[in-house]
Order: sequence, then structure tokens, then C-alpha cells
Amino acid sequence: FNANGKYTAMCIHGDNIYISTQKGFNSSLLLYKNNKLEHDFGSIALGYEYTTTFTVTNTGTEKLVFTNVRGSCTCTVPEYSKEPIEPGKTGTIKVKFTPGMPLGEQIKYVTITANTKRKIAVISVKGNVRKN
Repeated sequence: FNANGKYTAMCIHGDNIYISTQKGFNSSLLLYKNNKLEHDFGSIALGYEYTTTFTVTNTGTEKLVFTNVRGSCTCTVPEYSKEPIEPGKTGTIKVKFTPGMPLGEQIKYVTITANTKRKIAVISVKGNVRKN
């Protein structure tokens, strides 16, 4: 609890991210979860585009708004739900990954900023990059 009586929590459980801001113990203002935290493309070819979609469910009582969703490099390009996600509804974060050099395992990150007290969460994509 902070000086204003608010409690902030972020919990990673399995493949879900839970972020909430609470007043007291029972009044969750904002909470969401992802269907997965990481996507493994497996063995992938250098320079080809691969796409996956992360599903985000608003399990809170207020609208969820992504204020920014950004890839860790130009090879990782996210597209996300720009409209507020109503409580109980889902939105998506589609990630396009076009691997470059070096060959071998690569992991790239997508940073999600939302209207939550703890504003940032991270998801990732990875693959074992090989020549064609």
C-alpha cells in the first residue's frame, strides 16, 4: 500500500500477465491477461516474415487502453488494438517478426504500455534462424 491506500500488483502466472491497481482489498480497477507471454516460431528462415497473435483479455472493471506497444528492433513490428477494450472483452497484439543476422537463436521483445498503475509489461517472440 502506498500513502493513498492504493495497492499495485503485477503477477506472472503461467502464460498470463495480471496487472491491477486496487483501493483497499476488494476494488480492482484494472486487470488484464495475455493468452501467452512468448511465442516460439521454431526453426525459421533468414529474411522471411513470421506472424503470431497474442490475445489480451480485460478482466478488470474499467476500459483497458494500450498507450504504446513497441518492438525491440525494426525486425519486430507489433500491431495492436487501438480502441479501448471493455471489461470482459478481448483485444489483440499481432507481432510480425522478420529475422536478420546473426544465425541461431534470436529472442525479440515487445513492450506493452497501458493505462495501469504498473504501466509496462513485456511479451516476446523467438526462433532459431537458419539460411534458406
